[in-house]
Amino acid sequence: MDNASKALIMAGAILIAIAIVGVGVFIFSSTSSITDTGDDQLNASAVQLTNSQLRKYAGTRVRGTTVIEMIEYINTLNTSKVLPVDMSCTSSGDKVVTTADITENAYYTVQFSDTKPETNLDGYYDKCIITAN
Repeated sequence: MDNASKALIMAGAILIAIAIVGVGVFIFSSTSSITDTGDDQLNASAVQLTNSQLRKYAGTRVRGTTVIEMIEYINTLNTSKVLPVDMSCTSSGDKVVTTADITENAYYTVQFSDTKPETNLDGYYDKCIITAN
């Protein structure tokens, strides 16, 4: 009889241990979905912040000095790998624009776009189109 009671006590201890582990796994899995949601919100905020920093350069009558400043800012973003994509500035089709191509006293139209939003789901602008006015 003594062995049977010890066996029941051991079985009960094992069941309690399994229950504790199960509760721990449940809590861990439920909190990981909360942190995933938080990560998604942080990523969306980072996209909005970066795009808003770039949008301040957009317009139909942007001075050349501002365009040069924008190109230098984009080059900094590209070299520091802040963005998940490299941004390029083009003019007249596919000609890549550098600061040497911009006249300081001229005026330009600057537009930003996400070239393939259906496949490039990061939301960041990845193309800048500069047109001389």
